[in-house]
Amino acid sequence: MKRILLALSLAFIMVFALTGCGSENIENMYSFGTKVMTVGQSEVQVFLPYDIGQDVGLTATSKGNPETVYGGNDKHFFVMVSAIQGTPQLPLPSIQDQSKDGMTYITSMQRTTIQTQKNEMVSINGTPALKTSGTMTLENVSFSFYQYTFINKGVLWNIFYEYRTDDAVGAALAAKVVGHIQIT
Repeated sequence: MKRILLALSLAFIMVFALTGCGSENIENMYSFGTKVMTVGQSEVQVFLPYDIGQDVGLTATSKGNPETVYGGNDKHFFVMVSAIQGTPQLPLPSIQDQSKDGMTYITSMQRTTIQTQKNEMVSINGTPALKTSGTMTLENVSFSFYQYTFINKGVLWNIFYEYRTDDAVGAALAAKVVGHIQIT
């Protein structure tokens, strides 16, 4: 009887070891999907680890442009998407100015300090976009960030991702979702 129990115990251990039972990976921790956001005539799809909601309390920029903001976070990852519309009286800023304003907003909102920053022009489905990446600190804690800023059909989009630099789950999420943007 002891041999049977020992054999069964070893079999269960082997099954758990081979299947990874008990180990956490982002595929098991998150329900990845695409968030479709439509503002004006522009539609953007962003691949994310979780659904994000619309902030109904924020409807205009400090300059008065109509703005739609989406966001979501958990203990590993933060995402914020803003979409700003121009008006005849309030034209859209350039993607460079908006990227800079977006970073100023994030750093003031979170009381962080930019440590490193890199800007590069990239293409998202043929649309020019400014990609900003780098690190920032808050009380000696380092955060990595990525931001994509572009204009599509009269809407200026700003997509921002952030995670603690030392967070392996946050880094894995960033590797999987950052920059997976479709403009339709």
